[in-house]
Amino acid sequence: MFKIRLYELRKEHNMTQDKLGEHLNLTKQTICGYEKGVSEPGIDTLVVLSKLFDCSVDYLLGLSNLKKIAENELQSIQTAKTKMIKIKQDIDELIGKKHS
Repeated sequence: MFKIRLYELRKEHNMTQDKLGEHLNLTKQTICGYEKGVSEPGIDTLVVLSKLFDCSVDYLLGLSNLKKIAENELQSIQTAKTKMIKIKQDIDELIGKKHS
């Protein structure tokens, strides 16, 4: 999936393989290899690509269909996590009282 996403993002940004290679300090051949699925980038390159194309690494790797998590969605996730932690604490407290 990475090879498809990279190609699509590069085209969306009207970039040639040469130009993308310049941004990443890589050769056109390396970019071509990524897009053909012959090779894969390292973590550092994935992070630079995600910043360059303003998308998540998960999106680049095909783990998510969302290019970017919106700030309000991220806040909702944090709120839900906080509530779940509180519920777990309440349950643990109830279990502790039951065994006392």
